[in-house]
Amino acid sequence: SATVSIPVIANGGSLDIKSYADVLPFKETTGCTSVMIARAAQWNMSVFSPNGLRPTKEVVREVSYHECSNL
Repeated sequence: SATVSIPVIANGGSLDIKSYADVLPFKETTGCTSVMIARAAQWNMSVFSPNGLRPTKEVVREVSYHECSNL
């Protein structure tokens, strides 16, 4: 991203990103300004949490409860 004047968003290689803690090293290695994390988020939305991964069933249960209570 140092050679261009626009933000560089990494799309691909996200198999290397399995948790929030993996984002910074990935950005440092690639030089990108942002990272897309689609595959990891498909399996566990807590990949965006700086508090670490939580069990998938727990995350799904919490999100489902929250969404259903807002109906």
